[in-house]
Amino acid sequence: VPVSDVDAMDGAFAATPSDLSVVPQRRRDEVATIAQAAVPDGAAAEISEATLIVYARERGGPRLAWRIRLARGLGVRWLIVVDDRDGQVLATIDEVMDADVAGSGLDVFGQSQTLHVWSESGTHYLVDTSKPMFDGSSNPPSASTTRGAILVLDAQHHVTDSSGSLSLAQITSVSPTGPWLADGVSAAFGLAQTFDYYSAVHGRNSLDGNGGNILGVVRYDNNFQNAFWNGQLMVFGDAAPYAGALDVVAHELTHGVTQHSANLQYQNQPGALNEAISDIFGEATEARTVGQNDWLLGASLGQPLRNMMDPHALTIGNTGRPYPKTLSELIAPTDPFLDQFRNRDSGGVHLNSSI
Repeated sequence: VPVSDVDAMDGAFAATPSDLSVVPQRRRDEVATIAQAAVPDGAAAEISEATLIVYARERGGPRLAWRIRLARGLGVRWLIVVDDRDGQVLATIDEVMDADVAGSGLDVFGQSQTLHVWSESGTHYLVDTSKPMFDGSSNPPSASTTRGAILVLDAQHHVTDSSGSLSLAQITSVSPTGPWLADGVSAAFGLAQTFDYYSAVHGRNSLDGNGGNILGVVRYDNNFQNAFWNGQLMVFGDAAPYAGALDVVAHELTHGVTQHSANLQYQNQPGALNEAISDIFGEATEARTVGQNDWLLGASLGQPLRNMMDPHALTIGNTGRPYPKTLSELIAPTDPFLDQFRNRDSGGVHLNSSI
């Protein structure tokens, strides 16, 4: 067609090669093996197509190549292009369409919460890729292959398995609106709200400031009365609705922010300051989400853990001793009072934080 007769062209143009042999040098079974080795679990996939083609590359000119399609069940379908001459894999394309979708679910208090979940091959995962930190070149929903997402996994009431480690299960549903594991819904909502607070108010891109994954684990252990940050992820015990206490969720995640910024030593007064910062930003997150905060950390659990407006209003456990309010009331690291607490509360980090 004369160029003068072309009004518009959509797509790409590659000139027809004049000196390219179309006689293959490799056998079908040989290139199939190369294709199977190029993708995850390819050896278990079946070859649904093996066709000889002329492949027009963006650079280097057209090449004689094999187009191989691999399939395994409903959720795995790959298109692989293998160079006939040197066996190089020229392209790998995942043909299963997946995406972040809007969803919802009932949390630990029976309230409906808005979610963003990952949809793939008819299954929905508690993996939120809607945040601007998400790396679209990564491969959800696995935590090991996803970058820049908020992921919630289920410990299923275990601490370790027979191998001495802990296998964490994906939380899934057949629909973006559930049914979902309630602990997972609460955790996903709280983690997302904490990311949004730090992003909108402080311009911080995730806990590490560099778009790193935010990972939460629910239903840890059996009758475990706590929630904690372990240096890498957020863990919720199964004995109380910790995942539903937004200020507690933001408190624990703020330990991650402190770890990646000031990195305060978790002992004595630096540790108490670490806890205080988490308390304060936990309440700040609550205020942004619900419109105001109450300065009562964990009030939604039934009994607040600390009162930051009036520390004296709460006593430390059943000791009858109020939380300290001023530095003159500091519980010294050598005080025998700390003997009743696990590891002496690392020098009173949870007790002196109210100062």
